[in-house]
Amino acid sequence: KSDLYAFYRSSSSELQEVLIVDGFNRRGSYEELTHDFVKSYIDPLAKIEALNISSCSNSGILTNDLELSNYKIVFWFLGDESTANETFNKIEQSKIIAYLESGGKLFVSGSEIGWDLSEKGDAADKIFYNNYLKANFLVDGALGLAPATGVANSGFSGVKLDFGVVYPEDFPDEIGTTGGSESILTYNNGSIAGIKYRGKFANSNT
Repeated sequence: KSDLYAFYRSSSSELQEVLIVDGFNRRGSYEELTHDFVKSYIDPLAKIEALNISSCSNSGILTNDLELSNYKIVFWFLGDESTANETFNKIEQSKIIAYLESGGKLFVSGSEIGWDLSEKGDAADKIFYNNYLKANFLVDGALGLAPATGVANSGFSGVKLDFGVVYPEDFPDEIGTTGGSESILTYNNGSIAGIKYRGKFANSNT
């Protein structure tokens, strides 16, 4: 058995190429051998007519089978991937840095990214987390922080995420904004659960 991947092709004449990257390799709180979480992204995205959607595991990025630069938007999910499996290794970081500096649009989800890169990572990991994911790690979090809700006027207003249903989410990172990012989601204790950033990265002109 293996994890499930899928694709969607639109009939629209004005298309944007979208890639979903599955970086969730850890067996921790989620104990099953396989998952079909890509489907959770494809189903709602397929309702947007002008998208061609592809998906792959993060190994497809590492082996250069797919190039991030070929996609207008990249969704990269990590589940509760953490220090044991690494959220973003150095090769993945370099590819994401190049993608963002060239104007790519990246959406990342994962509960242990700050813990892995900022709290336990080396200097390069911290730079990537702060300067490219535009987040500041604060606390390792705990059970009972669900749901996460959208911040008014953030583009996520009205969103409610009841995480921890498919598997227990015991350490969701509590994070802060940095380098021009803004809060988009908060936990039920008021701390920040998600951020957004729009602008240039490093010395990029894009």
